[in-house]
Amino acid sequence: MDKKNDPPIARSHTIILDNRKKAQLTGVNKVVSATATRITLETGQGGMLIEGADLAISKFNDNDGTLSFDGNVALIKYIAAPTSLVKRFFK
Repeated sequence: MDKKNDPPIARSHTIILDNRKKAQLTGVNKVVSATATRITLETGQGGMLIEGADLAISKFNDNDGTLSFDGNVALIKYIAAPTSLVKRFFK
């Protein structure tokens, strides 16, 4: 089966942030994008945006959903997927 079309895995999600320099996350389904200033993830609790400086993913295991990264964290924000116009109309 094609992994791109598989539904997201509902995993328990945790974040451990150490002095805004190192982080360990669980419940990560996918790394959407990663640069030195922004990491975008899909988690068991929805989308997540991490912004800062010198961000670098040191480990990602898509089998168990663990991710570790280093850098200077300025922002961690959950982001919701956009709702389609049809879903909003019939809500």
